[in-house]
Amino acid sequence: MVKFSSEIRHCDPRTAANDLAAGYEGAFNFIEPHLGSYSRPKILEIGSGYGFGLCYMLKSGLDVIGVEPGSGVSFEGRFETALDLLESNGITPADEYLLPAHAEHLPFEDNTFDIVFSIAVLEHVRNVNAVMREAIRVVKPTGIVVMNVPNYNSFYEGHYNIMWLPYVLASKKIAKWYVRTFFDRHDYYIDELNFTTSRYLRKVTKELPECKTFKTYYSCERPFDKISAVYYYLSLGLTRNHWMFKVLGQSSLLTRPILLLTGFLSRLLGWIGLAPVFNIVCFKNSEIDLAATK
Repeated sequence: MVKFSSEIRHCDPRTAANDLAAGYEGAFNFIEPHLGSYSRPKILEIGSGYGFGLCYMLKSGLDVIGVEPGSGVSFEGRFETALDLLESNGITPADEYLLPAHAEHLPFEDNTFDIVFSIAVLEHVRNVNAVMREAIRVVKPTGIVVMNVPNYNSFYEGHYNIMWLPYVLASKKIAKWYVRTFFDRHDYYIDELNFTTSRYLRKVTKELPECKTFKTYYSCERPFDKISAVYYYLSLGLTRNHWMFKVLGQSSLLTRPILLLTGFLSRLLGWIGLAPVFNIVCFKNSEIDLAATK
């Protein structure tokens, strides 16, 4: 954390740690819209980091388990720290809820989980194809794989916390020169990253016959964030938690034009670099009906 903060992000390590801790609800909020689609869902978090999100979900009563390798630049000691966090919150034995594993080799049987998710993980893994294959393998036929992924075709790079140049910085050689020259940052961290884009992830999943349905959803910046959110919720039928979505969900005369408009706008905003992240949603069953899985 100290090395990453000083050499890559150029920030106070204490501030970075506080920011991580303050986001403890992030994992829960990310999967919360999908929880009502299942009765007591069994959940896997790929890449639990320091364990803040995993701890919060467990304390909230969710049936969740996490995996974390705990190695690599900026990841040293994460696994051990997460175990200590769980133990100090009365979650024992902690090693039953957090396992030391790489996402490319998940230590679970086929068709184990209802929900498999990750947040800001795919840009760090060694083999994106293998990770997606494993995630699809361990999810149930009626389950969902949902991942939040940085968009390297946007104007923001979150690890360095700098302005990015979409489409221009597709080469790591050019990207290294960019961070050295314009921001005086160490460039070695570029080698730790996969330059993830929605087009790249779509290409990866097309090579996986196990994945019958794959969708991408851009997550736009303010003031356009509501556009992408409406499209995401309506497209996936996640309308039960908000009165506006409930009303819209009752009428196809309303939902169809809104879906078409918000879908077009969110994709357009994503293409021009105004979506720093995107969500990918995968199903094994191409005919899946989320409402039927309750």
